[in-house]
Formats: sequence, structure tokens, C-alpha cells
Amino acid sequence: MRAAFRKFMVQKKWARPGTNLVIGVSGGVDSMVLLHLLCEWSEERSFSVVAAHLNHTLRGEESERDERFVRDVCQAWKIPVEVVREDVRTVAKQGKLPIQVAARKVRYEFFRKVMEKHGGTYLALGHHADDVAETVMMRWLRGASVQGLRGIPLQNGMIIRPLLPFTRREIISYANENGIAYVEDSSNQKLKYLRNRVRHDWIPIIEREYQPAFSRHLVRYAAYFEEIHSFLNEAYTEIKGEVTGKDGEIRLGAFRRLHIALQRVFLEAYLLGGGWIEDPLSFEQLNGILKIVAATGGTRRFELRKGLWVIREYDRLFVTENPGTLEISPVACQVPGSVALKEIGNRLIIEESPELPKNLHSNPQEVYVNGDRIGKNMWIRAFRPGDRIEINGMVKLKKIFINAKIPARRRPLIPLVGSGKDIVWVGGIRVDRRYYITNETRRFLHLRFQSPLEAR
Repeated sequence: MRAAFRKFMVQKKWARPGTNLVIGVSGGVDSMVLLHLLCEWSEERSFSVVAAHLNHTLRGEESERDERFVRDVCQAWKIPVEVVREDVRTVAKQGKLPIQVAARKVRYEFFRKVMEKHGGTYLALGHHADDVAETVMMRWLRGASVQGLRGIPLQNGMIIRPLLPFTRREIISYANENGIAYVEDSSNQKLKYLRNRVRHDWIPIIEREYQPAFSRHLVRYAAYFEEIHSFLNEAYTEIKGEVTGKDGEIRLGAFRRLHIALQRVFLEAYLLGGGWIEDPLSFEQLNGILKIVAATGGTRRFELRKGLWVIREYDRLFVTENPGTLEISPVACQVPGSVALKEIGNRLIIEESPELPKNLHSNPQEVYVNGDRIGKNMWIRAFRPGDRIEINGMVKLKKIFINAKIPARRRPLIPLVGSGKDIVWVGGIRVDRRYYITNETRRFLHLRFQSPLEAR
């Protein structure tokens, strides 16, 4: 195994002279074998090694034992080691996260800091071929997409997994042959976790009774799906600029022209790349998003997970953690005068004008209205169901918003400027006909906003 490992590291160019390797070390057999393989080779190849151990404090005395073990081994092997203790249960509770999600979040933040402190070139982790097989089977059971069936990537940025070509059996054999001590995580035996059931029950049963090479086949499938994903991901990179808008949203006109396979890859890459998700999507999640893309009507939404929404507004798609209940608070304004609208970061300015400007032109961002019908005060508020203005007869604002393709999420942030019981101006859209300026108008009011309004 040693020769094969070194050949693989050289092939991947991960062990060049001057390379700084940070190794995630739990104390288990995988990470201890990885640490040993790299430590004994580091002087010959002129690269440096730093161990990084996170004590999650999740398993009481067993967690303390693991920390002591890693410290002692690193001292004996003369390897620099970084150790941090974190109360993962508190992190999970405060962030309302599952324990395993919180643990991973804390772990990778710790690794990031160690990499930064030591100028790490790569972060080496001890995943192996059996981990790939288990991951593929778990994700298949959950209805994973092509991205999920790739298994565990060999390299993801600065994260590398040098043991991925080797099986658990090979790794344990190497540990026994070289007298490498390691600790056992008792939670790895608990069948309440899906991975443990897959590892200890399901895969062994299939290999014993149906297909002895089942694990190897799963690893090959992972490699096959990796090739498919790599091809599709290249296509995603090429078209990303055409399909996403300046604000990062997906432009649905361009998106709908993509082949369905590329649509799925695009959505997943978009969400992963934007940091909205950490794990690949299931087919159910992807189909849920595609369903709102295909639906008719103005606004549709899909809850990807608790607190995370994918929203389609007419011809665009975006992601948000807050689908939005914010609206403009009612406020009064003297005439003439001005008032701040903090919800939209703007200000309404009302001025009296002795006459109309000669170059008056249609501009929804600023209007002149008939001041003869308006008293000393005007009001500003958000849209309410049933609101109407007169155009050619009374028309509901909801219909006006739909025709203007203003999404429902934005409607409470459209300022309505009124007088008495009437809405005089739907900010940025149009004026009530009863407040048009006529030849008989004697008082002209100039209504404008300090900054352009954004209706979408």
C-alpha cells in the first residue's frame, strides 16, 4: 500500500517539495494511517505536515481520550498539532441545526483557521473507497441527483483525499503490519445512524448473498457519475453568464432553453456555488424547483429546506432565507415637505411649483399632480387588498401590479401616496386620473423620490 500511495500522491502532484499539508486527525484508523504515511515520507520529499484535531465534546470521556491519544502520538512522532475543543451541542442548539450538521460546520471552520495559520497548501482527509460506496448507496436511497451519486470528490479546492483509492481492509491491514495504534469511535457502531446501517448491515448482506463485488461496483458508479458531472459542469461554467442576471438571479427565459439535464445540473451548481446548500439535492428537491419554473402565474415559491426558499417571480428565479413580510409603514407628510421611508431606504419629497416645467415629460419616478384637490398633508402607506385608483373607471391595484409584472413579494414595498381617502400616486407606476393636471389647475404639486424606486 505504501508504494501505491506514494505513486498516487506524486501523480496528483500533492507531495511536491515545499508543500504544507494539514491533516485532519480524529485518532481513528483512517486518519492515523494517513498521518503515518505522510509523516514518514515528509523529510524525504521535503514537505511539511501539521495535524489538526477537533474535540467535539460529544462523547464525554471518549472525546477526551481521543484528544489525549492524538496529542501523545503527535508528540512521539514529532509532528506539530493543533487541537481545539468546541461545544458542538451548544452550536447546534443556537443555530437550530442537527448535531451532525453543526459538527461538520465547526470542523471545517477549525480546519480553515489551521490552514490559514500554517499557510496550508492542502487539507488532507482520511476518506477511503468504502466511504465512497457507503455515500453513494445512502444518497441513492434518498433519491440523489447526478451530483450526489458522484460520491466523495477526490479533490475539492484545497481539500484532498489521498486514501480514496484504498479500501478499509487495506488500511486496517497497513495499520496492523506497521504497528500503528488507533482509537475506535463507539458511535460508529450505533445503528440509529443510516451510514452505520449501510456499513454494518446492508452492504455486507448484499455482498454475502448477492454480489461480492457490490462495493467496488458502487465506487465505479461514483467514478462514472463524476465523469458525467464534470462534462455537464463545464457546460454550466460556459453558460452561467448568459443565464444569471446582474443581481445573481436566474433569468428564466435563457434557463428554459437549456436541456433538462443541464437545467438540473445548473440549479444544483448554482445553489452549491452560492453557498445556499452544502449537500447535493435530491430528485424531489430538483423537481420541486423545476415545477415552479414551469408553473404559470406571477410568483411561485418552493421551500428547499426549513428557512430557505427558491422563489420564481415572473421571468426570474432566486434564493432567499426570508421570503419577505416587510412593508412600508404608514406615515404622514406635510405639503410641502419630505418624509423618510426607512423600509425602502428612500425619501418622498413634495414641493409646490408655481408652474409646470416646459420640458415636462412622462416619468413614473417623479410626477406633477393637481394640488387643488389636496390639503396641507398627504399620507404614504403600503398596498392593501382592495385598493383602487381611477384610470378608465376604478381599477384594483392588484390588477395593475400583475400587468406591470411586479411580484407579490415587492408589492408591500411600493409606496402609495394619498390624500384623504384617495390614492393619488402609486409610486413609480402611475397617478390616479382624478389628480391629473388640467387647464383649470392652479396649484401644482411636484412629487418625487430622492432615489429611483425599484419595483422588482
